[in-house]
Amino acid sequence: MHAETRYFNGARSLQRRISFFIAGGLILASLLAPRVFIEVFPPGNDIVAFRIIYALFVAFDLLIPVLLTIVFFRKAGSVPGFVIPFAVYGVLCPVIDASWLSFQGHLITNLIPVSTLFGGVGLGIIGLGSSQLAKEKVTAIAAIFLGLIVLMASIPNFFTIVHWLMTGDPDSLLALL
Repeated sequence: MHAETRYFNGARSLQRRISFFIAGGLILASLLAPRVFIEVFPPGNDIVAFRIIYALFVAFDLLIPVLLTIVFFRKAGSVPGFVIPFAVYGVLCPVIDASWLSFQGHLITNLIPVSTLFGGVGLGIIGLGSSQLAKEKVTAIAAIFLGLIVLMASIPNFFTIVHWLMTGDPDSLLALL
């Protein structure tokens, strides 16, 4: 009877670990989706297509990974809640992007950009805050907001991009170029 209980606890632990890796895979797929979309459907010189591509990047590189991290890492421990989102956003995504999707250079010539490392730290802080939601809500919400601030600060020209997407102002577009 004792061995059966230990077996089922081990199976639950394995199931929980697999769900964290599935969440990491979903976050990675979300981060790489706009880049694959650009490869399949190049935007050309159309300003509307360019605006749609930027909207896809904001949605798939910011909103969806944040939501997936908050939902999936709610029952994680502190270490997996930080390490898995950091590794996916800060290390794994740029490595795959540089070696598989980028035609400008190889993994050896394109080092991991500092902005993606900061973005990984921001997403890791969000995962850490999400893992603390069941215990201390105020600390968890503060960590999630801090992670969002770090994540938004890591995206170059974030506020200019959002302003251009919301208004279509050509002056914001000139600031991007």
